[in-house]
Amino acid sequence: MAFEINFLTHNVAMVHGVTDDSADTALATLPPNPWGHTQIYAMTEGEGVYVEDTNSDEPRQSGVVAATIDIRSSVTSAPFKCLVIQLSSGEGFVRDHSAVTT
Repeated sequence: MAFEINFLTHNVAMVHGVTDDSADTALATLPPNPWGHTQIYAMTEGEGVYVEDTNSDEPRQSGVVAATIDIRSSVTSAPFKCLVIQLSSGEGFVRDHSAVTT
């Protein structure tokens, strides 16, 4: 299975392809993670398409690893688009309020 990656901005990419020919099954070759790390959020579009997630207490999707994204569908052979957003720590946006008095 060949997947295509399109980089839309410096932190957003689109991966597209077709899911497995069995419902709710991982592909033999998983779609690539365009950013190469797990600090991303993947949003899918397509009939019954979703990113595998075990609903653990972790803030990240369990189907996302540095190399791949586990995209599945509840229907067979569904075309999909996956918008992959690279997240940052937000550390630069934290304000120091220690000098503020009330």
